[in-house]
Amino acid sequence: MTTDGNKAIVRRAVDELFNRGNLAVADELFAPDYAAHERGFTELVRRAFPDLVLRVESMIAEGDMLSTRWTCEGTHRGVFMGIPASGKHVRWTGTWTQRIANGKIVDGMDWGNWDLAGLMKQLGAAK
Repeated sequence: MTTDGNKAIVRRAVDELFNRGNLAVADELFAPDYAAHERGFTELVRRAFPDLVLRVESMIAEGDMLSTRWTCEGTHRGVFMGIPASGKHVRWTGTWTQRIANGKIVDGMDWGNWDLAGLMKQLGAAK
């Protein structure tokens, strides 16, 4: 697959899975063992931030590897990592690097980095 094709797969994951909460698309876009993780993570985050919006800021692709820089925001309306709903509108950033093979995201679960400390500060759970 081309780097543009790989970018399209990740953009679809962002649009359909994370932003719309269409969990079924995970099976189309991710390898089977990875899909279950992404469905679970998406459910957790969307329960806590039901108006979640994830925006792709930039993408860099080379071969079968793709790195995405993103911004996420939403209103804290449910429990997140043990923190009760605060009603606060929060914004955080991160990066996600994936490997794509045969039209599916096959690796990258542990290749993400997001500003969890900054998010926790905004939620009042950290100083």
